[in-house]
Amino acid sequence: FKTQCQATQYVKSNACTPCPTGHECNGHAKARCNGDEYVLSNACTTCPAGHTCDGDAKAACAATKYVSANVCTACPSHHECNGAVATACDRARHC
Repeated sequence: FKTQCQATQYVKSNACTPCPTGHECNGHAKARCNGDEYVLSNACTTCPAGHTCDGDAKAACAATKYVSANVCTACPSHHECNGAVATACDRARHC
């Protein structure tokens, strides 16, 4: 017979085991989340704008920074940042 576990668990050695950090589980198997995702309600979820993710959790970037390659990065000179993106200043908008 096949062991079936709760959705937040997986089968290991024919026993129900809690889903490990950074994984999603379906009661039978586990799957590791990608580094640009986080776990939300037992599911790997795309990292939202203005956040960095590590496969398990998400962290918001400060409004004085922007996200570049999943890293909160200092706002470059002559740019405005909002925690998600860096926008270049132009003549109409001085910053």
